[in-house]
Amino acid sequence: MHALLGMAALLLLMLSALASLGTHLTTKESRVRLLRVRRSLGLVASGAALFHAIASLAHLHALSLTGVWNRLLALGYLRHGALALLVLAPLTLTSFPKVNARLGLRTWTSPHRLSYVALILGALHALAGPAMDPRLGVAALGFALAIVIIRVLVKMRKLVTKTKEEAEP
Repeated sequence: MHALLGMAALLLLMLSALASLGTHLTTKESRVRLLRVRRSLGLVASGAALFHAIASLAHLHALSLTGVWNRLLALGYLRHGALALLVLAPLTLTSFPKVNARLGLRTWTSPHRLSYVALILGALHALAGPAMDPRLGVAALGFALAIVIIRVLVKMRKLVTKTKEEAEP
């Protein structure tokens, strides 16, 4: 059960990243719908990741803080998962519309780019985890890296276009 929750969380996080990428490659009308979908997917992914972590720790019989700490020290793949969860926590808390409005778009946008870091960490966690087929883990990591690379290229293209527009008289 906990492995299925983890796979669901990673898949939802990938879909959220794809929706985010889509907002940069589509029309303004579609962008609003994609933003809503992205937020929903991200929130559900965070919830699934949290439930995955709780179920996994219960499965590992790490029900005390000492037990959790010892497992994190002993099992490298758990560190990737824990870091991904730590990155997702503040992003989740700041994804609700009222909090979002208080922060403002510029304040909100920069930290939320860390969702790509969480995606890579989640894929690394899945790749090294004992419940994942290694081929599926490699595919998940490759897909996550492709999403991040495409996002960086889109951002670079926007910067180059903006610079060219500013340079024109």
